[in-house]
Order: sequence, then C-alpha cells, then structure tokens
Amino acid sequence: MTNKRYTLDQAKAAFEQARKEFYGTKRGLETEFANFVYHCKHPLNGYPKLDFVKTVPLLLPAIRNQIANRSRMMSKNEFVPPPKNFKTWINNRCWEESMPDSQPAKLEHKCCVCGKVGFKGFWVVSNERFCSKECRLKKLGW
Repeated sequence: MTNKRYTLDQAKAAFEQARKEFYGTKRGLETEFANFVYHCKHPLNGYPKLDFVKTVPLLLPAIRNQIANRSRMMSKNEFVPPPKNFKTWINNRCWEESMPDSQPAKLEHKCCVCGKVGFKGFWVVSNERFCSKECRLKKLGW
C-alpha cells in the first residue's frame, strides 16, 4: 500500500482519472465510485477490508500496467482476453494482479538426425523429432 492519503474529494478525482483511463466498459462516476467504496468495506471471497482512500492511488498505475501488458501481448500475436467491465475489475480487486515481466522461453526442438534447432514444422516418431521428411527417411534408412 502507499502512504499517500487523499481527502474524499481528492480520492474521487483520482478515481475518476483511473475510471476514464480504463480500457473496458464502465458506468458513471457516482455508480462506479459507490461500488468501489462498498467493495473496499465489504470485500468478496474473504479478502481483508481496505481503506478506499489509501487504495485509490493504486488504481491508475495498475490500469496503465494492464494496458501496457495487453499491448505487449497484441504485438506478439498472443491471446489477449476481452477487457473486463470496470465493475468486475473493481469487484475482483484486479489492481492487485501482478503482470508478467516476460514470457517463458519457448521450447526449441532439435532434429535427431541433422541437429537443426528452432524449426517450425516437424515430424515426431517414437518421441524423436525430425525437421523434415528427408531427415525422417534418413533415420529409417531409406
């Protein structure tokens, strides 16, 4: 949590800035802010209660991180889930989600005949990988 403490008006203004920057479907400020305050005081799934005034500064950086993560996934042609509604994002406390820094390294396949690495299409026979039909036939002795 951050040590920054807002007044109610400052908290509402910061919340509005985060709400406007959110990329999914959203409702009006009063409705969304009331929902946010309610879910800070009455959390779902056994989460601890939160002081909504202390929590507001966490929203905008989390939204920006998630937007950046979605852009990164799109640029790499990875699956990008549809955006959540702002209400769902608030109710599920999605500002607490951690974003991956990078994707795990992809498994490099190695041909068991010629030793070629990183080929896209391949043949698998008895758990041996071949980069081409020719390598497969060579292994079979043809």
